[in-house]
Amino acid sequence: MINSLTATISSSIIKLQNVASEGNMKRDKLLKLRKEKKLTQEQLANLAGIKRNYYGLIENGTRNPSLDIAIKIAIALNESLECVFEDDFDKQQ
Repeated sequence: MINSLTATISSSIIKLQNVASEGNMKRDKLLKLRKEKKLTQEQLANLAGIKRNYYGLIENGTRNPSLDIAIKIAIALNESLECVFEDDFDKQQ
């Protein structure tokens, strides 16, 4: 079980790192999840421990989060990294 989880996390890390080097893109899934959970950008940013303006740049695709920040956002939304950044992972395939 732990080996499987480690492999999944490692795969996610590699995919997200590849996406981070590709440039800007709007993250529709991130926006949809935030709105479904009835959170403002400010509230989600606070839950993730980042500034609201930085979160806004991530959501609109102007900035790419580091892996650490991406994980914090996924945890704040109580979702998997792949689910939250689905748009990014889809671009990789």
